[in-house]
Amino acid sequence: MGTLTQERVNEFCPKTAEFEDMLRQIADETPRDGRSPQQWGMDVHRGVEQEIKRAYGPRGRLVRAENSLRNGRDATRGEIGTSRLDILHRVEGTDTVCAYDIKTGQAGLNTAQAARIYQEALQFGIEVGIAHPRVLVTEQRQAP
Repeated sequence: MGTLTQERVNEFCPKTAEFEDMLRQIADETPRDGRSPQQWGMDVHRGVEQEIKRAYGPRGRLVRAENSLRNGRDATRGEIGTSRLDILHRVEGTDTVCAYDIKTGQAGLNTAQAARIYQEALQFGIEVGIAHPRVLVTEQRQAP
């Protein structure tokens, strides 16, 4: 694992700007009045999930949202031992899998979370037939 410039992330993960714009728009449109920061964040996550599923289908081949995985395989949301990836993008025609973690609060993506997301995205890439997936994990931030 390592760090890339935003230019390199955009090169490997060409939908990054699209997902950033989507997150920003949904966050701006999601009411904050009367909601705790946690409720607002959950509403933003739900809005992104709905928009991704509307644009790419509920079980999109290339882009998925709020996808629960165990060892790279689809799993039931909330099951013990699963990890839920906010946005998962298999870049068509490449060996790249991009995993985006949406952050709506003050806390950032920590090393343990990044490693867990990386491992699930790597296994997902193998499961969908990429012999040696290149995985990029990136944080999509929209603070309240």
